[in-house]
Amino acid sequence: MFSRLPILGSPVRLFSTVKNQRGFIVTWMKKNFAVTYLIFVVGGGLTALATYTITCVFKNPDIHLPFYDEKPRDEYYFNKHYFGSNYNTDPRLPPVRMHHNGDLEFPYDNPLRKARSGKEV
Repeated sequence: MFSRLPILGSPVRLFSTVKNQRGFIVTWMKKNFAVTYLIFVVGGGLTALATYTITCVFKNPDIHLPFYDEKPRDEYYFNKHYFGSNYNTDPRLPPVRMHHNGDLEFPYDNPLRKARSGKEV
């Protein structure tokens, strides 16, 4: 079957060459290949740097982006670390946690035993 393939096409179509249709930019880039190489290396580096910057902004727990975060990241990481899927082997509990707006919460404070103030002593 493969021996009959040249018979199916016309010799003009089989052996014709495509006209060189390269533009000015491609011709210049081939002629100045060192500059083309530097353009692609620097462009790749800038792309990697921009990608890393965007990744860091979206993963930083200290930054709160209202359009991206449904709850503040510091609470998310706090809950994930202390109440996550990993079994907590550390018997200590954090005495205080700070929310994204600066409010302090004492989640493990014993309401029956409060610390005495200086006036009560």
